Amino acid sequence: MPKAKRRVGRPTKCNARRTKIAAETLELGATWAMVAAAIGVSPSNVRNWLAKGRRGEGAPYVKFLARCSIASAKGGIQCLRELHLKGFYLPSAWKLERRFGYTRDGKLARAQLAWTDSVDTDTDVDTAPTAGQARKVVEALKLGATFEMAAGHAGVGPEELRGWFAKGRGGDKTCAALLRRAVTATAECGIEALQNMGKGKGWFLPNAWLLERRFAYTQGGELAVSQMAWAKTADGSAAVEAEAARLVLLIDRGQPDEEAA
Repeated sequence: MPKAKRRVGRPTKCNARRTKIAAETLELGATWAMVAAAIGVSPSNVRNWLAKGRRGEGAPYVKFLARCSIASAKGGIQCLRELHLKGFYLPSAWKLERRFGYTRDGKLARAQLAWTDSVDTDTDVDTAPTAGQARKVVEALKLGATFEMAAGHAGVGPEELRGWFAKGRGGDKTCAALLRRAVTATAECGIEALQNMGKGKGWFLPNAWLLERRFAYTQGGELAVSQMAWAKTADGSAAVEAEAARLVLLIDRGQPDEEAA
């Protein structure tokens, strides 16, 4: 009796050629709708492939998600690198604002704080960062990248990086080291921008732009008010006010501050 022929499903459109084109397009700063048009499929196809990649349903989709995530992050990080180059400030700032959410309202900066200020230690992530992945995360953050961009630069998803941070807060030594380095790298980026602002012509605008967008140095005064809270004590900052009054009195009298000495 002849064997029944095995039915073969139609091959997926998510192939190496389309993945390559999608990655190249995203690196330029294209939207997902543009990507779908560039590779000749519908936006719903692209959404489906990304969802399958996140669930690990097939190598083509996992590769598509990984390549696209890395390419998108690479495009944003290249803009951050170019931010200080002569003639590149406005084009780079424009793309970062429109495509990567570096807006003036401080929303991006506040969202980034949740990555490191969280106390959550619960995670389903069972991996740990390699030395190379940790280096890539830190490299991106020193440029002013978001944590999402830093994850893509390291070749991992945002949830995996978030999971590593949670494990670090829970006591995992490798992940705790990455979390500390990430916090330090972010602070170093902001401090360097503050230092660069005083270097002269051509330095102020790009650094002021980065501080405003990435570190919430906005005009509304919210940052200034939040910083005042750091110095306050439980009794309404009475101790701080008393110390300030003491120092002012000494200055008026021309006397040295013996306590500081």
